[in-house]
Amino acid sequence: MAYFIYDTEANALISARKRWEQVIGHVKNPQDVTEFAWIRFIGLDLRTAVDASKYPTAVPNTQGYLGPSATLDPANWPPLPSLP
Repeated sequence: MAYFIYDTEANALISARKRWEQVIGHVKNPQDVTEFAWIRFIGLDLRTAVDASKYPTAVPNTQGYLGPSATLDPANWPPLPSLP
């Protein structure tokens, strides 16, 4: 799996919002009930990873983008708890 890495969750959300505007063609209106959202993983160091395989066209181009990563370091991104 590949990931886009951001320095903070806020910067990942800014990039998601910009992507929304590109896909929809306008800024999100208050009456819009949906919003473009990415699946995010927040690391222990507060860096945020976005699953690039889910959003291959979401090329990040915003502040805080640290680059792509082929894997997530398990020391920073421990496995998510499994559901019963």
